[in-house]
Amino acid sequence: MVRKVSKKKKQTIERKPIILPDYIKPQVKLWELTELTRDEDILAMSRYYDRLVADTLNRAGHNSLYTKTSKDPREHRNWIHFARAYEICRMKGWDRKLYIKAQFERSKHWEKMKYPYPSMLYSKNAISYFIQYLGRLEQNYSEDIDKDQRKRGKESDDLEEIIIKEVYNSAETISRYLNFKENKDILSQKAVIILGHYAELSPFYLWSVPWFHKVMPDLKENKMLYSCKREFNRITKSTFMKLAIDKAVEEAERRYNLPPNINL
Repeated sequence: MVRKVSKKKKQTIERKPIILPDYIKPQVKLWELTELTRDEDILAMSRYYDRLVADTLNRAGHNSLYTKTSKDPREHRNWIHFARAYEICRMKGWDRKLYIKAQFERSKHWEKMKYPYPSMLYSKNAISYFIQYLGRLEQNYSEDIDKDQRKRGKESDDLEEIIIKEVYNSAETISRYLNFKENKDILSQKAVIILGHYAELSPFYLWSVPWFHKVMPDLKENKMLYSCKREFNRITKSTFMKLAIDKAVEEAERRYNLPPNINL
């Protein structure tokens, strides 16, 4: 008796493309761009650390990520320490250079060590000291602003001068990070710098960046972001502030030769 073998019908699964909602696309694109520059930012962080070590020891140079046997800094044992310090600053929205500088300020009070080692940059004490350091800076800044405002005349004139000063400082900060010599999309490079260093920029300048309004709700809440949202609410209600910001941004970006904002 011959048994008939039944042929099973082959099932085909229809593949459908995943379509991201419009409100997610800007974040995804910026996350991709940020990931591409992560290693460069960690290297920049380490180079600033090396410069402060050299200044502290009063010698020509210091290399914390390079050895004679290994030229790839990512293979060095110190890479993980800088990467962890970088992630803390990224999640908190902290300025990386300011964070490193604060750790060297902390080490001035040490007796046995002249400077913090890379493995000490992300300790509980390091983070706690930086939070206090930021608090002192903010208090001093607030006192300076109050003193400055008491010396000036009209409130609108004071506010316009502050907007101009902060916008110009933000434009100068971005110009320092931009590298026109690299073979990269300069518009994307500017967007990555703004996202990665928004804590260094003024809310007045950030207001002028259309895509930042879209990604801001998804950024991790911190003191600077709270201040930024509060300032955005104030700007929304003031036609005077909007006009002053538009004028200041146009002049500052022209002065520092900044490219336009990327369209997301």
